[in-house]
Amino acid sequence: SEMCIRDRLWERRAGDQDFMRATIGVGPARHRVELVEQSCPDEFRDLIDPSAEMRSVPHLVDLALSTALGICGTRSHTLAVTRSLVMQLATTHGPSDLRIGLLCDQHTPSDWDWLKWLPHLNDDLVAHTANELVAKLSVFERKGGLGTAPSNGDLGGLVQLVVIDAPGADVCLLYTSPSPRD
Repeated sequence: SEMCIRDRLWERRAGDQDFMRATIGVGPARHRVELVEQSCPDEFRDLIDPSAEMRSVPHLVDLALSTALGICGTRSHTLAVTRSLVMQLATTHGPSDLRIGLLCDQHTPSDWDWLKWLPHLNDDLVAHTANELVAKLSVFERKGGLGTAPSNGDLGGLVQLVVIDAPGADVCLLYTSPSPRD
């Protein structure tokens, strides 16, 4: 119902167990089955596979535990998975907890034009080169802009998610450069 959907929008907050978790796909998974009732007849025990495989199980990615996630495959598939992840996170996390940026080369901005409709998009986190993004981040942080999660792993602050769609970009700059490079 409409009420249920509205109540679930932006429901995840920093500190929640499912903060920054999203489904990356669906597939088989092993599940260990344990009998709770010890008085179960042997003929029933023989029917139970203790390491059963389940089909169509959601596979989750926990971005609160990772600083990066790489998605490989054909362009159409990687775009679809990335869009799905971004939309799941934007739907379940409010803009006060999650800001989204984009690093894409100059040939692919139309693939990401839809991001402009998300209140999570931060234009200060949109660039066409890693150097440009590092410079924008440094200026923005000097102005007292976005916070990031503290280094102790406490996600009590605002999370900055930057989608990178720029083959050949020197993304190591995002990890190693505290200030803009020439």
